[in-house]
Amino acid sequence: MLAKRPKVRSLSNALVSALGLAFLSTAGVAAGQGRDLACSSDQISSAPGTTTFDAHGTTTFSSAQVSSTEPGNLGGGKLTYSLTGQIVGPNTGPSDGDILGVLDFTIDWDAFRPDTEFHSICVEEVDARFKNLFIANQGTISGSPFATSGSVPRGTSTQQGFAQINLHRVHAKVADLLLVINFGNVCFGIPPALVIDRPSAQALGSKTGNAGRRQACD
Repeated sequence: MLAKRPKVRSLSNALVSALGLAFLSTAGVAAGQGRDLACSSDQISSAPGTTTFDAHGTTTFSSAQVSSTEPGNLGGGKLTYSLTGQIVGPNTGPSDGDILGVLDFTIDWDAFRPDTEFHSICVEEVDARFKNLFIANQGTISGSPFATSGSVPRGTSTQQGFAQINLHRVHAKVADLLLVINFGNVCFGIPPALVIDRPSAQALGSKTGNAGRRQACD
């Protein structure tokens, strides 16, 4: 059964227009060396205009929840991530904008299992409004944290999947982080899903502009 994507970044239009705050510190940025193209040219604008952002950080976490068909907690670890996003405009409708972006991360588990890595192939959504950054990508998951059937143990397979990160700025260089991995897309999540919810994570980088654009959902 398909599950609707989590609504983790609903924002007030009044706040967006009234507050043009920089999201993160302008410390040196590790990400941004390249940007993946959009997964689909069928897109819609969720907030007009252009934006460019980079963010990266390393943070520990105490819990990684696996939902739906594989309930359980995989425990803690260290997450190292980097992302870049860009919306080119004017981005007022389906035909006058485009998205680019990269999402890469590594999870070094406290438990004795291989690292989990995600490397994006294409981007499905970029959103940068007020204090939030959001990016969603299709990519490759190596050291998959999900159990597989047969004799392949957890953490040893490589699969194509979907990942999204939402960063909500707390103050300079710090943001509440929500990471979701599953096998769906930006419109529908296909279980199982791995969720890491880490308040006050390290978040270094920069942002210009406030805008949103994503792949259209049928």
